[in-house]
Amino acid sequence: MRQVYLLPNRRVLSIVLVLLVLVLALSVVQLLRQSTWGMAFGLWLTLAAAVAVAAGLAIRSLCLPRVAEQAGELLLYLKSGAPYRVPLEVVECFFLGSTESHLPLAESAPAKVTAVVVRLAEAEESWHTRRVNARLGEWKDGYIRIHGAWCEPLCLQKLGELNARLTQAKQMLRDQAP
Repeated sequence: MRQVYLLPNRRVLSIVLVLLVLVLALSVVQLLRQSTWGMAFGLWLTLAAAVAVAAGLAIRSLCLPRVAEQAGELLLYLKSGAPYRVPLEVVECFFLGSTESHLPLAESAPAKVTAVVVRLAEAEESWHTRRVNARLGEWKDGYIRIHGAWCEPLCLQKLGELNARLTQAKQMLRDQAP
């Protein structure tokens, strides 16, 4: 059974979903007002279809965690498709850090935002780098930085919970070993 460690930012995703539903409703109303199958009908239909797909993706994002654990693996949802599955033995701890915001700014220096950092075992070099969606985080040199804007609010208490869950899951694995 999958144990959720870190949820996505549901506030942002909910706002996006509400806006998409409003645009979809407007598109459907405009479609119903069209009396012929002309160019305007095609444009409104295309917009409605695109917005429906975007709303589906937003709903999917609401349902997927950022980080979970299942069957001795840490599941990291930092790309489209299936999550990365990292053996718990490779994961050392979680801590607060920072990463680039990837937001356009007038200043030359990129803004930093809070991030959850997952430290991986130094000896496990095969896990040190992966390609992830840059908006969701980065994974290099044995550290996974999960962008704080795209997950639930971060605080020291949350980090304590993450580390406690990790310790408990690792202990359960040790207890199950022959």
